[in-house]
Amino acid sequence: MAASLKEIAQASGVSVATAARFLNGDQKEVWASTARRAQRVREIARQMGYRPNHRAKSLARKCSMAIGMLFGREGVFYADVYHRIIARVSEQLAHNGYDLMMIPAIGPASQWSAKLMDGRVDACIVCDPAPDELQQVLENIDLPMLGINLSTDAQIPMIRYNEAQGAQMVVEHLLDLGHRRFWFAAYDMPQYKSLKHISFVTRLKIIRQILKEHGLEQEFQYQTRSVPQQVQMIADMPVSQRPTAIIAQNDQRAMEVMQALHTHGIKVPDDISVVGFNNDNSSAHYIPALTTIDLPVLGASDRAVKYLLDHLQNKKTTDQTDTGILDMVLDERLIIRQSTAKVRN
Repeated sequence: MAASLKEIAQASGVSVATAARFLNGDQKEVWASTARRAQRVREIARQMGYRPNHRAKSLARKCSMAIGMLFGREGVFYADVYHRIIARVSEQLAHNGYDLMMIPAIGPASQWSAKLMDGRVDACIVCDPAPDELQQVLENIDLPMLGINLSTDAQIPMIRYNEAQGAQMVVEHLLDLGHRRFWFAAYDMPQYKSLKHISFVTRLKIIRQILKEHGLEQEFQYQTRSVPQQVQMIADMPVSQRPTAIIAQNDQRAMEVMQALHTHGIKVPDDISVVGFNNDNSSAHYIPALTTIDLPVLGASDRAVKYLLDHLQNKKTTDQTDTGILDMVLDERLIIRQSTAKVRN
């Protein structure tokens, strides 16, 4: 059985308060003699198998030393972009002595909002998709919260991706390669929620706007059918009428498109160029490697953690709007790989 703090203090010949201070590890002893005593107490604690009671420490501090991550997507763990957010946030919190608590916001708010109100977490990051009842919950809790690229009308501090910039870079890249016939491969209608997300809506709007400016609005097709259906439609077209570039809703969709094109003997990028969004980890290793837009996931995660920890420590934050609510927009990057090339037909 692990030793108690009182037993450690007795074995070390110090008071319980002194033992607790030495074992917290939060301080740097100024005097050499004090440092030696602290090291001795820690060594005795290690030998006696002492384990700190984090619950007791949290009660004493009146905080949980945990940050929540609220998400409303049942399949959040399957999406690459969320893997990167979770991993980065966990890492940054660990460096600051905090834990990450996942809070699935699935079902009515009554099923999950209590986790934000009962002291389990000191603050919360909200990931897409935002729960429908988010604003209602925000009005009833006193908890620092921040959203990462949410599609919501809720009044919440936000870090966004510059989706308009990303869409513009994609279209300009394809135009520079001589492409004039375009196809947008979206998800099929059963996944209609993703078609309403602000990222998708913004990308589609900018793509259409730029093509219209170049007089190419009639050379753009937007499809929400399944990938096999979309690619079959393309394969049935005369070669002279086929799109020369396919813009996919995201990298996963882009790779599905490239696989379907391959089954029809349509080569990428020789016959059709393909581009995606998100820069999933697998996109660089696909054959051909996928040209894509890199989202500032790591930067957003770092800034989210810093914002919340600064808030908890009563530090002033920058990038506030006139209303005092954080609204930060981070740049995206075009990653040019082997799935796009100059037009050959």
